[in-house]
Amino acid sequence: MTVHSSGEQIEAVLAGLRAEEQHEQDAAQQAVLHHESGVLEEARGDDDAAAQEYLAACNTEPAFREPLEALVRIYQRKRDDSHLPRLLEALVDVATTPAESARALWELAVFRQRVEEELGQARGCLEAAVETDPSHAASWLEYELLAARDRDVDARMRALEARQNLTTNPIWQGLLLIELAELCAEAGDVGRASELLDTVVALEGQARFRSRLALEAIAIKAEDNELLAHALEGQAELIAQGIDDREAADRAGVPLAMCTAAHAADTWLRAGEVRRRSGDPWGAVAALTGAAERLDDNALIARLRIAAADAAGDEAAALDLAREQLERGVGGSAGAALWLRLGRAAEASEDEATAQEAYGQALELDPDNIVALTLRTDLLAQGEDPEALAAALEAQADQAGSEPARARAWITVAYVTAVRAGLVDGGKKALARATELGIDPIVACRLARTFASLCEDD
Repeated sequence: MTVHSSGEQIEAVLAGLRAEEQHEQDAAQQAVLHHESGVLEEARGDDDAAAQEYLAACNTEPAFREPLEALVRIYQRKRDDSHLPRLLEALVDVATTPAESARALWELAVFRQRVEEELGQARGCLEAAVETDPSHAASWLEYELLAARDRDVDARMRALEARQNLTTNPIWQGLLLIELAELCAEAGDVGRASELLDTVVALEGQARFRSRLALEAIAIKAEDNELLAHALEGQAELIAQGIDDREAADRAGVPLAMCTAAHAADTWLRAGEVRRRSGDPWGAVAALTGAAERLDDNALIARLRIAAADAAGDEAAALDLAREQLERGVGGSAGAALWLRLGRAAEASEDEATAQEAYGQALELDPDNIVALTLRTDLLAQGEDPEALAAALEAQADQAGSEPARARAWITVAYVTAVRAGLVDGGKKALARATELGIDPIVACRLARTFASLCEDD
């Protein structure tokens, strides 16, 4: 029932409805009349009178769903939690379709979790919701959040699998698959993780390049050289495509700052070294050839000297050559790439301080170097200095290509700042920045409550 009337008109209609109620004998029709009266009372701002009419409709016809929903709406608006559990349970009972059942169970789960703090009951409601309607995305999302809070990896993986199947957005699907792959890798199923990430790179979306970075991290942790070379070659190919076609770079999610010959060559060289170490000389040759094709003339000799040292298996000589080039004043992105090489070597020898210094030098030469930012951030994430990690993520946040990407990055900053570093005010500022970049304020409020609860848990 839609109301667009003056106060006098509403009063007249209400009088007519109440007169009709007194003479109506059919219970279902009486319930409809009470419901329409409730709609009019609510429209003119009298929530108490509206609640009485809606309640009368429910008592007359218990299976009538609309007045139940209206009562829930009114009590939620009044923040009266005493009546909501019974009403939400009634909504579950009167649902006639899977979609209605799932939605009612989801609303009940949210109430159980956030008001009553009954996490077990909330999870039970969500499990019933997704079993009733597997396409109810909100229930899967809430289920995943609860599973994450319970540190239930299997449940999180189940939720992510369902969510990626439900979305039609290739970017969002790719990001969900990346998160699922990372969980698979943590659970020891590297093969499954690799398959999922290869699925992402085959999609049309900006998660493609991120999938290669994720695969690299998984391969390094698993000490799988074949997988690492595969990841690096995938990165190099996407960077090379981006050099030739900037629109292609944007479509694949390659930062434009990385679409340079130096970045492509460095990635090919790393892939070649991995191939060489794993006993695949021809693969190494192919990778080095790709590097040579992408190097600028002014850097060709120096980089090929390093490549030759690598091919000979003399890593110490290659690092000495990199230091030599830096001492000669090589700057810009080429110098940053050399510092990155030194940083990776230090990280491999578990010299984290030297690695951090090298990544910092790389960023001084190339402040927009996403690889250096990422490596430094990853190193900080493994350490015990959450404030430094928060600062690094903040420096990285505005490097993302689009406003939605920057907004998501600021959400990560908010989480690390508030939850891990315990800097609540800083977390609030980061969430405010995410809101400025387009995050729905309602979503921001939900995230703030989630972060607050996590802070309390810690």
